[in-house]
Amino acid sequence: MIINLLKVMKDGTFYPKYLDKTALIVELKWEKNAETAISQIEKQNYPDVLNHYIGNILLVGINYSKELKSENREFKHHSCRIRQA
Repeated sequence: MIINLLKVMKDGTFYPKYLDKTALIVELKWEKNAETAISQIEKQNYPDVLNHYIGNILLVGINYSKELKSENREFKHHSCRIRQA
């Protein structure tokens, strides 16, 4: 899915160009876990910057880790959690 972005804030908040699309709040972590990223979004009240937004909002936590292992050569060393705000 391609998202037409009207504005991207440095905090990882993505506003869709069309209000019937979903907004994203993304937090990236290194060597922690995706749930920690989601927790930070919630504890820091990041969704408050979208309090005027009437559409759906997803919280996305992504962690990159060298420690995640797989036998698949195409394996990406990350984990992701998505939660509706």
